[in-house]
Amino acid sequence: MSRIILKRVNTKDDEYRKIKESIITQFITYGNIDVNKNDILNYSEPVMYNGNEISVEFDEQILENIVFQEDEKYKNKYQREADLAIYLSNLLKSYPQNIMYDKNIWTFLNLTVLGRYVEELYLKGKIKNPEDRIKRCLFNEVSHSKIDRSGMRFLWYFGTKLSFYEDEDRALTAMEYIDPVKAIFERKLSCNNMITKAFVDAIIKGGKNTLLKDKELRKAVPHHIQCYAGVTNLDAFEYDELVDTILIEQNRILSIGGAR
Repeated sequence: MSRIILKRVNTKDDEYRKIKESIITQFITYGNIDVNKNDILNYSEPVMYNGNEISVEFDEQILENIVFQEDEKYKNKYQREADLAIYLSNLLKSYPQNIMYDKNIWTFLNLTVLGRYVEELYLKGKIKNPEDRIKRCLFNEVSHSKIDRSGMRFLWYFGTKLSFYEDEDRALTAMEYIDPVKAIFERKLSCNNMITKAFVDAIIKGGKNTLLKDKELRKAVPHHIQCYAGVTNLDAFEYDELVDTILIEQNRILSIGGAR
């Protein structure tokens, strides 16, 4: 177990900027990263919540098992990131999302306690554009619309918005059907977490229809749900009714698409 004081990197500090550029250059040139964690601590500032510093306890054994373990469970390529998203969202669920959304907090975590796991998952192997990859996955240099390309920060965000810690099947399904689910996230109705969760739970209730992975249908279904929400007050539905309604509308589009 490692208990740390949660901090955010000070991106305006000239010394931090030099360290960042050195890390990026090393990765582009040699394909690895070498971070002095004490330097990162020196150029970061504590995150305050209700006037107090936030301390978080990371369980390295859990992280080791998820990231490095090779067994039957992880033959499913979606399971590893689903488990990570469950762990991170559950670990940080006590803190306001507007605080934890800060990309500079996640850069601090990536450069300290999560460093070797980020490197293993996102910075290994043949990488077409190493500069882009390290800026996204280590330094979180992405816009909100591209948060799904930010690695650990996205896993926390995805898991939090969809309450992965409540339902492992929802986590695994959301990862497997990430394109239509992400398309729902990009629409205004995603402000209501119940609707985004119901969208995934409807996929499960519908038997995980593989048509939702079709290149056109994975766009058409979320678009239809957004249009349907424009004429129906989905916010007023009880949750089970919401799931059933979204499933009906998913199937309406899938049945048309499946008949092509």
